[in-house]
Amino acid sequence: MASVSAEDHDGTVVSSLSSNTSPSWVPRQVRQQEETTTTAATTTATEVPQRNTRPTTTPALGMKAVYAQNEDAAEAGAVAAARDGTEAPPLVPLARRPSSGERSSDANSSTVDVPLTRLVTQESTPGAVSMPGIDGSTDDDRHDNLLDEESGTTHLGVSQPASPLERRPEQSPVISPSSVSYATRDDETPIVAELAPSYSFDHQDVEQRLAERLEAQMEERLRREVDLRLSQERRQHAIAQVVQKEAQVHHGGSGSFMAAASVQEEENFKICGIRRTCWGMILCTFLLFIAGGVVGAVLWFARENSRNTEASADASQPTAVPVSPPPTSVPSVLRSENPTASPTRPLIDQRWDFLLAQIGPVVVPPDEDPEEYFADTSTPQYAAMAWMATLDMTTDVFQELNTTLIERYVLTVLFYTTGGPVNWIDSNNFLSAENVCDWNNSTTNKGVFCSSMGPVVTRILIPDNGLQGPIPWELSLLEYVLEIELDGNGFYGTIPTELGALARLESLWLKSNALTGALPAELANATSLSSLDFGDNILDSKLPPQWGSSLDRLFYLKLGPNEIEGTLPVEWKGLSSLSVLDLEGNNLDGNLPAEYGLLTKLSSLYLESNKFQGSLPAEYGGLVNLENFFVYNNLLSGTISTQLSSLTKLENFWFHANDLTGSVNDIFCLIPTVGNFRADCRSEEAGVPPQITCNCCTSCCTRNGTNCINVAA
Repeated sequence: MASVSAEDHDGTVVSSLSSNTSPSWVPRQVRQQEETTTTAATTTATEVPQRNTRPTTTPALGMKAVYAQNEDAAEAGAVAAARDGTEAPPLVPLARRPSSGERSSDANSSTVDVPLTRLVTQESTPGAVSMPGIDGSTDDDRHDNLLDEESGTTHLGVSQPASPLERRPEQSPVISPSSVSYATRDDETPIVAELAPSYSFDHQDVEQRLAERLEAQMEERLRREVDLRLSQERRQHAIAQVVQKEAQVHHGGSGSFMAAASVQEEENFKICGIRRTCWGMILCTFLLFIAGGVVGAVLWFARENSRNTEASADASQPTAVPVSPPPTSVPSVLRSENPTASPTRPLIDQRWDFLLAQIGPVVVPPDEDPEEYFADTSTPQYAAMAWMATLDMTTDVFQELNTTLIERYVLTVLFYTTGGPVNWIDSNNFLSAENVCDWNNSTTNKGVFCSSMGPVVTRILIPDNGLQGPIPWELSLLEYVLEIELDGNGFYGTIPTELGALARLESLWLKSNALTGALPAELANATSLSSLDFGDNILDSKLPPQWGSSLDRLFYLKLGPNEIEGTLPVEWKGLSSLSVLDLEGNNLDGNLPAEYGLLTKLSSLYLESNKFQGSLPAEYGGLVNLENFFVYNNLLSGTISTQLSSLTKLENFWFHANDLTGSVNDIFCLIPTVGNFRADCRSEEAGVPPQITCNCCTSCCTRNGTNCINVAA
């Protein structure tokens, strides 16, 4: 293999030829030049050392280029040879790029004689490549590819001078016919020609050698980087020593340097000659002064506002009756907030006096003096008034309407009377700073609710919430309330008669408590009542006949089970709107009033488990809307009137456990809606007829209503 590389005066490669390529594109002049170069290399091969040594010439361009001497270096060599008596090498004229005419002319006429300044022999690997940017300082014993070079090159092929660490021992150039380097002019850019080696290489060998050289070159670069870093550290260390010495000379003594450093560090922590810590203290003091000024201004405005409020209160009550200050002791629920220890005691006094004067005459019982009434500090009434005067400071009592203040007081009394907050399962936002209309739990629908037309309390719904205590009579002061539901709690005592004053009250449910005493006849004054439920208590009075004369809107009345005695008032025939009458489980006796046959809107009549006597009134046949009729477990006797056959809507009729006799087949068995009929239609002994003959009854019992069994209709 033979290859020739020619460069112009600027070092630009003109052509690269290889014997392995097609001869059709190799210029004839270059081939002739190659032959001339080979001949010259052969004639001078005996004048150099062995081929395994490398030249130590100036750096070359390219990774396999070997730099040749320029013309001046050649002349200097000739003078030295003359002095030593040796034969000087011939001067080499500069090679030039063949022109286009020369490439196309005859080979003999275009041959360029390129005498050798220095010839270097290297064996070349077929297909050897140049590796830009990696120097070839690696040493091995074979000149076998383009990676064997004397110094590194940049990735642009520009020669870089070899560092002193990369210089090899001086060796004589090697001349071999395998590879020839021609020198151009004084730009020291070589023209390299590589010839085919005398032995063959395989690709694996080439790849292995390439890898070895790349690894060696990377190690060399790493070593350079480490040396550079170490040199920088040494330089910095030297500078530090110089600075230290100068500081010692300036301040004197070995310890002056540390003192100077301390002074410098202290100077760095100063701003305008003042230490930073002092600046921080100054800033904190300044901020404290500002905060104190703001707090003082707020207190001043609060005091002025209090004075203005007191002045307006005095102006609005020129005839207010003077009262003594409230007692200094407070109930246990307020012990944590003792009014006497508050710095705003004058304001509390004003609030207390104002509340006592404005709502005191209304919230105390008739003929009671407000001052004496609230003198007892152990009552829930005093606790409520004290809370409004001393703790409920977000409420401006001087600006609120009397109705709002009364509602707030009444509900607070309810809270303290029934053991709140200890006994209450859910406080329902009671005693919060909000308006009483928000004292509720919207999720459970419990608490206090107001009308959408105005901020007045209309509903108190607190069932099954653990309330314990008597029902406060103060509830009667809620003149706009429509519904009170306190079922399933622990109320005891009597039902307040004052509730009769609630002219707008429509529903009063107090079932499942422990209430005792009489049914208030005063409820007859609550003419808007439509639903009463006092069941499952221990009420032991008689039925008030007064209800029948005024409660004509009442459609639901449940009074059982209780311990109510006496007879059914005939006056209750005036309850014309009554739809459900439930008196079961009491101690009522006497005959069933025939007048109740006029309650034509009745759909359910529950009279079981009492002591009623006599027969079923035939007038009850007029209850044409009756669907549920329960009279079992009484002392009724006689036969059942055929007039009851008009009860065509009857679905459930239980009349067992009585002394009733006769047949009801022609009375009830023709009713198409018969669903659940129970009677004493079972015989106790064989051959003895039952008390009642009923072919359509679903359950038949023996005498006295025992041993009931279901039978097919």
